Amino acid sequence: MPLTQLFPFSASASPPWRSWLYALPAVVSLASIVAADDVALVELANPLQGTDSVREFSHGNLYPAIAVPFPMNAWAPYTQPVPDSFYYQYRQMKFRGIRQTHQPSPWINEHAAFAFMPVTGELRVTDVERASEFSHDDEIARPSYYRAYLKTHDATIEVTPTKRGASFRVTYGQKSPAYLIIDAFPHGSSVKILPRERMIVGVSRYSHGGTPENFANYFIVKFDQPFEAFGTWTPRETSEGRQFQDGEHVGAYLQFACVDTRVVTYQANCK
Repeated sequence: MPLTQLFPFSASASPPWRSWLYALPAVVSLASIVAADDVALVELANPLQGTDSVREFSHGNLYPAIAVPFPMNAWAPYTQPVPDSFYYQYRQMKFRGIRQTHQPSPWINEHAAFAFMPVTGELRVTDVERASEFSHDDEIARPSYYRAYLKTHDATIEVTPTKRGASFRVTYGQKSPAYLIIDAFPHGSSVKILPRERMIVGVSRYSHGGTPENFANYFIVKFDQPFEAFGTWTPRETSEGRQFQDGEHVGAYLQFACVDTRVVTYQANCK
């Protein structure tokens, strides 16, 4: 029997089974959700999807946004040094920190970012020097939670988003000293360390245009552990014991004793 008798349609019209094929992925996806009715829907989302992109060819142009719905900001790990706007590339195995991000698109680039990075042993502050090896086998990414084990520093960093910021937990292994690097990014930044309050106050003016002259992101970070030592840094030098610094690109570092506990938690919030 001729095929046209089995499926009678004109040469110019799309065959009906084509629309069935288009609908099949949605049906399969819906069936998976129904079958997983005991799993929260947020568990089914994969923030790493679409992150295998480079400037020359896109597989999504996305970064792994860890955020509440309709957020004031999002949080994301990054593997590429600033100012690469394709800053989390799935095939790159260098972890440089978790940043607060407001990037709408890699073609527009980042705004108002700052980042945290655990470091152990030798104090290394820039995102090139402090980078750690990591593996996707030791990484968990969900919209509501992110965790990565940093092999170079034998430390694990975790983050969960809040309405205006995030809560972090860093678990240090056996390597010492144990540091946390705060990077306020270039294009104008400042940091102020308040040891008695276990707090850091900072400003990031990181921008790639389209912002007013007084553009700034003001942030506060509150810690549960005292600082054994602290200081500020620029890409050229570190200043031990210094509590305030501003300039083109500045940051802060904190050292923790890690005697009673190897775990440090902190909350970051923005105005």
